[in-house]
Amino acid sequence: RQILFHALYEIETIFTRTQNIKELLYALQNSTETQYVSLITCDTKQQCTQITHFANRGQEITENISLTPESLMRNILSQGITFYSPHLYHDRRVMIDKKNKDCTPPVLYVVPLAHKDTVKGLLAFGKPTSFSHYEKTLITTLAKNIALNMHNKELYRFTVTDPLTGLMNRRYFDKQLRFECSIAVPHAPVSLIIIDIDFFKKINDTYGHHIGDKVLEHGARIFAQHASPYKVCRIGGEEFALILP
Repeated sequence: RQILFHALYEIETIFTRTQNIKELLYALQNSTETQYVSLITCDTKQQCTQITHFANRGQEITENISLTPESLMRNILSQGITFYSPHLYHDRRVMIDKKNKDCTPPVLYVVPLAHKDTVKGLLAFGKPTSFSHYEKTLITTLAKNIALNMHNKELYRFTVTDPLTGLMNRRYFDKQLRFECSIAVPHAPVSLIIIDIDFFKKINDTYGHHIGDKVLEHGARIFAQHASPYKVCRIGGEEFALILP
């Protein structure tokens, strides 16, 4: 029990300090005998999915896949339940490609990343031996922390994103500009580009606001494409800004 409390304390400390999901997963691998971890995230329709594999305590591989309706992961996502298979090779609920059998762990434990009845993704853990109650408790706690982290990030994105163009909004711009100006020094100044769409009022008056919105969306895509890796902000009706630190 002391080992469990120590591991939980370590995970909570990492989460409070950085909220870095990768660091949390590595901490879990160090606290258990888990040799294989997959972080599975999905869109709102639970179709297009990104999987990040953490294996051998350091190797990291990310891939994008589409889950079929009959797939195990899709069923776990839709039901939001925990899945445990102590004998994966003999589990009729799971279909394992023979080509991948050698690299597939014999014991699988999958927990949903759920927050307020909304499943954000899955955490899948594999190891050669069964999972103890201690390890399951760690994994469940970690899953709750990651789900909360993902939910908070979604809320933050909502508050700083312009709903029409998908660019950063005035709230983000004001905060980021203050920050960049506070750390600017003579040999590393901060620059600012202000962009305005000419005759935008005339476009709205002539063709209607729905066409004006299309112009804003198209212009935003062009600005974002050519400004990368810097972030373009929509700071007014047809006004955009780009901070160059």
